[in-house]
Amino acid sequence: MTVVREVEENEKSFTALIRCIEEAHRKLTEKIREQEKRETEKAEGVMERLKKEIEELKRREAELKELSETKDHLHFLQTFSSCCVLPADGDSQSFTVTADFSSEDLRKELSGLTKSLEKISQGDIMTRTPSGTPRLKPPAQGRLLEHQLVKLNTSGGARTGHDTAPRVPRVTAPHSAQPLDNPPILWQRHQRTNVHEAPVFTLQPPEPQSRDDFLKYFFPLTLDINTAHRVLRLSEGNKKVTCEMTETEYPDHPDRFISWCQVLCREALTGTRCYWEVECSGDYMSIGVAYKGMSRKGEGWECGIGYNDKSWCLESYLSQYSVWHNNKETVICAPYSPRIGVYLDWPAGSLSFYSVSHTMTLLHRFNTSFTEPLYPGFWLNSISSVTISHLTPCDH
Repeated sequence: MTVVREVEENEKSFTALIRCIEEAHRKLTEKIREQEKRETEKAEGVMERLKKEIEELKRREAELKELSETKDHLHFLQTFSSCCVLPADGDSQSFTVTADFSSEDLRKELSGLTKSLEKISQGDIMTRTPSGTPRLKPPAQGRLLEHQLVKLNTSGGARTGHDTAPRVPRVTAPHSAQPLDNPPILWQRHQRTNVHEAPVFTLQPPEPQSRDDFLKYFFPLTLDINTAHRVLRLSEGNKKVTCEMTETEYPDHPDRFISWCQVLCREALTGTRCYWEVECSGDYMSIGVAYKGMSRKGEGWECGIGYNDKSWCLESYLSQYSVWHNNKETVICAPYSPRIGVYLDWPAGSLSFYSVSHTMTLLHRFNTSFTEPLYPGFWLNSISSVTISHLTPCDH
């Protein structure tokens, strides 16, 4: 993207953002004025009824005073009872002010918008882009702002519930990789639909403790050409993917990534244990898994492996590792190895990445609960490649 085009795109984004903020301010002001008008009318109605009640009470007071001076006892008894009838129930004169939105929640939303804008103005946080070239995060921050402003436009501020907007990436403190150890025997808990039934636990095979153990779960993978971005070239029987930055004439397909330089495998992994290894070449790539429903068409984080709640990945950048899920990064301190092992225990909700050399070193383990089949996938920078290894139990 040229400098002129980048400036134009940023100008469009910020113009749309300013317009959205102004529209949110206008609609919110209208809501407040409309509520003020409704409550004022209610209060004026109550005041009018109270005035009439006061006039009625004054009239009765005069009647009672006149009655107290009468000498006709029979007339007194006949008239007094009618004068003692009280006005209508006082509760009917009360009213409650009700708001169409929570002012406290609204202030929290606006505070979040302000903080996001401040982060945009700093412009010193970098992230990867579909083409692999680092760029500032503000465009994605702008999408977050726009999402929050749409909520303000449509509802006047949040009432209850959780915010579903994507979060700003958070980089956690680095943690060190761990050599392969001897984990305890696992018991798998099975979900029961009846809340009154006791949970059922079944004994699971032990976690793999050596590379030979992992190879028992080897699962052959093949890259799906229908998902490959057009700058990715598949070779070696669709076992190798290379980012060459020259477009290939792939046909249109609904599963194809349009902006992100990514490709998924054909195999859907679910309900079992699987292990695979890849050989990496180049400075910048990601190895991960994703649900089939991850978006393919946009340029936002919803399409990037590891940048949303539908995917997980290990990222290798200049021989340094980090893992990503739902746009949150964890930096890993570990020696670099071009060979990476991936172990998926779908029933247990476990996804592990290993550095493979003369030993296996656990880089990171995600512990979650998978709800759909997973598809292995890769993101590549220019002049990078990933090759899916063919393994047998004798490979060690």
